[in-house]
Amino acid sequence: MRLILSFSLLLLVFIINSCEKCKRCSFTYTTTDIIQTVNGEEEVVTTHTDYLVIDDTIFDSECIKGKEDFTIENAYQLKGDTTVLENYTYTCVDL
Repeated sequence: MRLILSFSLLLLVFIINSCEKCKRCSFTYTTTDIIQTVNGEEEVVTTHTDYLVIDDTIFDSECIKGKEDFTIENAYQLKGDTTVLENYTYTCVDL
């Protein structure tokens, strides 16, 4: 009986510590360019998708264990609060 209880406890500890949640984020923004055409000027709006770069590392996904908190979504939100990019929006999805 002790063996079964010990094994169950060990298995429970392993499951709790190995549970990993992951999140992937990216942001989009638009650029507006005025180009000269035969018929005059034309406005071209382009949508770009990109990822944050922190300390020369692309910060596109994050995995955490247990009761840790995600920091990736906060980083993308902070970028949105301080950016000058047009129509900046970020999206994060659970993996």
